[in-house]
Amino acid sequence: MSSASSPSSTSNRRSVCIIGAGVSGLISAKVFLEDGDKFDITVYEKTSDIAGVWSDRAYSTLRTNNARHTFGFADLDIPKEFGDYPTAPQMRSYFNAYADKFKLREKIILNTTVTNVVQISEGASDPKWEVTIRSGTDTATATTTEVTYDYVIVATGMFEQPFIPIFENADSFKGTILHSSQVRDKAEFKDKRVLIIGGGKSAADMATLACGSALSTRMIFRKAHWIIPEYVMGKISTRWVLYSRAISNVLPYYKMSPMKTFLHRHLPFIPRGVVNFIKNGIVQDMHIQKGHVLIPEGTLLGDVSICMEPKGFYDAVRKELITFNKTSVRGFVPHSNTVLFDDGTSGEYDVVVMGTGFLQGFRFFSSKLTSLLGLPSQGCQSGRTKNALFKLYRHIVPINGPKNIGFVGFAEALTNASCYELQAHWLTEYFLGHLQLPSSSSMDADISSHIKHEAAQYRETGEPIGMVILTGFRHYFDVLVSDLKVSHGLSTNFMSENFSPFNPTQLRYIQIEKVALRRSQGGADTTTRSVLFYFSFYHFLLLVAAILIAFFYF
Repeated sequence: MSSASSPSSTSNRRSVCIIGAGVSGLISAKVFLEDGDKFDITVYEKTSDIAGVWSDRAYSTLRTNNARHTFGFADLDIPKEFGDYPTAPQMRSYFNAYADKFKLREKIILNTTVTNVVQISEGASDPKWEVTIRSGTDTATATTTEVTYDYVIVATGMFEQPFIPIFENADSFKGTILHSSQVRDKAEFKDKRVLIIGGGKSAADMATLACGSALSTRMIFRKAHWIIPEYVMGKISTRWVLYSRAISNVLPYYKMSPMKTFLHRHLPFIPRGVVNFIKNGIVQDMHIQKGHVLIPEGTLLGDVSICMEPKGFYDAVRKELITFNKTSVRGFVPHSNTVLFDDGTSGEYDVVVMGTGFLQGFRFFSSKLTSLLGLPSQGCQSGRTKNALFKLYRHIVPINGPKNIGFVGFAEALTNASCYELQAHWLTEYFLGHLQLPSSSSMDADISSHIKHEAAQYRETGEPIGMVILTGFRHYFDVLVSDLKVSHGLSTNFMSENFSPFNPTQLRYIQIEKVALRRSQGGADTTTRSVLFYFSFYHFLLLVAAILIAFFYF
């Protein structure tokens, strides 16, 4: 094992270690590079490519769970020719173009695994992190090095470690057992009897991929999840339904303005009516018979695994290319292709695919540090393991222990890329000491309020995990923007702000305003600040009043 000095040892800039070069790692690198005079970053990626789940390890038919217009980063549009829901190869191309445009590659070290992260000089006024890295993919020839950093950003994401349930006699199954993350192409299912376990996005993706070439495709789950068609009411993209502020304002969140609180407490029939209208429209556009096993029994907002329809999924359902059952696997008959189910039935299969999600855990932290940081222990599965909670303030920083560490990418929103971008902006100001945070007890109370809200809203689909935002993403964005003290009006007028779907380009002014705010606080010139005139609802009322006055009095 060798040691290396901190990258900041020859510079006044503070050194930052970013773990992971997926979506959250790339945007963290870009945002921190924008403050290149203050931070010197290094990104470690354990695989041979960037882009995380969108890398060449993804199955070919994987598509975004968001429309193109609501996905991506603020400073680079996803090409129009990619269509409304880009595929994995297209997104891989996009993220590579992003890395090239902002010169991120020179900061990324591939095939390098972070194996241990330990705080040194604990309790000192300027604590550091000792990061142990293993270079190379061959464990026999890999080299291990220890590097010291001022800050650490964990951007490993929520999809690092596949969860494969343990079933009796699975090791003697004559067929093949795969996790959805191990599947690459439909050729793996050709002329095979395929069983898919799970009811969420990856399971639906696998069923859609398999049914075109498999001999038979069966999908089983304990509980149906909302798999939303690309378009509702025939022609309306879901981005107009779920991503506008107007809709967001009538959806519940743990922290709401007095007006929204009044609406939900005293006029609950209004938000309930809006949600039921959307739900009925979604069910109608599934075009499947009433009472079908795929139609969830619970509420639309109570589903933590809500996802978009894989292209062709409902068409395959209507053609009966996929069969469905509400059951679960009890085990396997030894040395055979027989799978036993909890409902007493059995079936013969050649391939079993686990669309069962991922485990959470941070293998580079000790159990003591994991607990101190407010993270779930290694091997927990969010939503299934009781008390597997993320207790991070603003879903970004721990409230106890080290103050020189942050987490980007551990919040589930309807538009994750923009969520991570705002988190990275928040984290730069936190590391620079520009954010005034409340007391530890107040932050703990805020986290508890969110967990309580999450437990109540998503009680139908599993245990609370402390990082689910989903339809509350506009509320969450408002909170981060308020902390940063930058413009709340991300659009130029209240009509587009409230009735148009969110677009990542609305975040383009954040960095400009952050820098201008720093200068103003330091007494420097602020003429570079981006000031947009915002045509608010109050301006609209004044305009209407002026027109009426002019009409009646002149």
